[in-house]
Amino acid sequence: MNDYQNPNGQFGGWEQNHVPYGVNHTQSSGSMPIYDEQYLKREEKKKDKKILRKIGSNFGLAVIIYVTLSFAVSFLIGVLSKHLPSLLMLFENNNLSLAYSVVGSIFYIGVPFSLVYLSLKRKNYTGLLPFGTVYNKKAAVNLTMMLAPIMIVSSMVVNFISLIFQEMAGMEFSSGLEDIQMSGVRGFIIATISMAVVPAIIEEFAIRGVVMQPLRRFGDKFAIVASALIFSIMHGNMAQIPYTVIGGIYLGYLAVATGSIWPSIILHFINNMYSVIIMTVDTNFGETWSGMVSMGMLAILVAVGVFGGVAFKSMNYKTTLEKGVDTIKTAEKCTALFGNVPMIIAIIMMVGITLTSIER
Repeated sequence: MNDYQNPNGQFGGWEQNHVPYGVNHTQSSGSMPIYDEQYLKREEKKKDKKILRKIGSNFGLAVIIYVTLSFAVSFLIGVLSKHLPSLLMLFENNNLSLAYSVVGSIFYIGVPFSLVYLSLKRKNYTGLLPFGTVYNKKAAVNLTMMLAPIMIVSSMVVNFISLIFQEMAGMEFSSGLEDIQMSGVRGFIIATISMAVVPAIIEEFAIRGVVMQPLRRFGDKFAIVASALIFSIMHGNMAQIPYTVIGGIYLGYLAVATGSIWPSIILHFINNMYSVIIMTVDTNFGETWSGMVSMGMLAILVAVGVFGGVAFKSMNYKTTLEKGVDTIKTAEKCTALFGNVPMIIAIIMMVGITLTSIER
C-alpha cells in the first residue's frame, strides 16, 4: 500500500489519521492553551488561513518565475539575434520552434514548480506527490476511458460558444497554435512530443501534483476547481482559457478519484493528441480530410467511453470527494489563496499576457 492507497479499496479518502498531502489538522498544537472551544476554533481558523496564504504565495511565485524566465530568454534571444541572425532563423523553423517548446515546458514550468514543491514539503504543507499506483487498476482504466470523450466533447462545446461570443463581440482570440504546420512524419513526431507528451507530464506534475495536492486539505472540490483555474490562467490566452478550466476539473477529479496522477497524465495526453492528429491531417491533406478524421476519432472515443462508463458503473465504486478541514468557508479560502501579494502579481501578469491574445 502506497501513501495514497485507500485502505477501504474505494476512491476518494481524506483519511483523518493518514493525510498524505499535508499536516494532519486533527492534531492540536501542544503549546496552544485550551481556554474554550471558541478560542480553539478561532486559533485553528487563523492557522488554516495563514497556511493557505503561504501555499498561495508559493504558487504565485512559481507563476512569476515562469513568466519572468520565458520573457528573459525571449529577450536574450532577441538581443543575440542582432549579432547572430541565424539564431532567430532557427526559431522561424516550425519543427525547431516546437522542439524549443519542449525545453521551455521543462525549464519554465518544471523548475519553478519543483522548487515550490520542495518548499512546501520542507514546511510539511504537502506530502509525497501521487506518482504511485492507483487504488484499483481496472476502475482507473474504465474511468479514464469514460472521461476521454467527455473532456473532448466539452472542449468542442466551449469552443463553439467562444466562437459565437467572438463573432458577436467583434473580436478574435488567438492561441498561437493557428500557424503551426506539422508537415510529414518528422513534423508529426515532433508535434506529438512537444504538444502531447511533454505538456501532459509537466503540467500534470505542476498542477495536479504540486498545486492540487496541498489544497486537498481544504476540500477536494475546492482543490480541483482552484487548481483548474490556475491551470487555465497559465495558458495565457483567451482561446484556451475557457476549455482548460473545464478540462482541468476533469483532470483533477480523475487524479483524486484514482489516487494517482498517472491517469490524468494519460487523459491529458489523449486530449492533446486528438488535436495534434487533426492539425497534422489538416496540414498535409486539407480541411476536408481533417474534418473526416476528427469525426472518425470522436466516434471511436465515444464508443470506448460508453464501454468504459458501463464497466465502471458495474463495479459500484464510490468516488467521494472529501470536505477536508471545515474551519474556513469557501470565500475565505479563495481570498487566502488568491488574495496574497505574489498571487495577485502573478494574476496581473497573466491577465496582461492574455489580453495580447485578443484581436479586434
